[in-house]
Amino acid sequence: MDKETELFDRAKAIAQLSGFGAHAPTEELFLAVLRWLEEKPEVQDVNLIKITIKELRRAFKMFAPFRDVRKVAIFGSARTSPEDENYRITEEFSKLITQVGFMVITGAGPGIMEAGNKGAGPEMSFGLNIKLPFEQSANVHISGSPKLCSFRYFFNRKLTFVKESDATVLLPGGFGTHDEACEMLTLIQTGRSAPRPIILLNHPKETYWLKWKEFVQTSMLEDGYISPSDLSLFQVCVTAQEAVDVIA
Repeated sequence: MDKETELFDRAKAIAQLSGFGAHAPTEELFLAVLRWLEEKPEVQDVNLIKITIKELRRAFKMFAPFRDVRKVAIFGSARTSPEDENYRITEEFSKLITQVGFMVITGAGPGIMEAGNKGAGPEMSFGLNIKLPFEQSANVHISGSPKLCSFRYFFNRKLTFVKESDATVLLPGGFGTHDEACEMLTLIQTGRSAPRPIILLNHPKETYWLKWKEFVQTSMLEDGYISPSDLSLFQVCVTAQEAVDVIA
């Protein structure tokens, strides 16, 4: 028996032991792992894959009972204070969007994330926390909830946000907020994700997203780095109700 046939038979046997039986994707999963282990990967690479699978397994298990409920992912600065108008508008939006049947997913931290969990309440919100040496710990409105999941790797967390949500709302923030915005816009632009509402939300007296949109138009569109139709991938809103109406 050649090595490839042996690996395939072992993968098939593991798949059957797992309870899936003759299920091609499951067999392919175990076959890929066995092939990789045959290549004698370095220990740090094995640890990376191990942690990745463990984190995704926990996240998938957490969301499984709620797969039929639509959800909105909310992003924004962890440094936004409760006195800030953007905190208030986030809290208002989260409360309103749950009233039309959506649940809310945040990064579980302080600032805009806290406002999102606070407005939605513990029964209607999730938290996807990231383990950082500073700034990020679960806020009081999601801490201890069974709908809180912590990640070591940003890429697992970002995948979960995209996979489990149906709309995206972004409040003013820093590099992380723009990372999430560009990730989502890129996935839709390239056809790697189904179209969804992407709302850029700030309070009416702020020009944060209008300035961002102006940059996109003058430095991306006019120079030919994006197409005119790409401007339709997102929408700027200045009230919580307006954002809810666009999504609903």
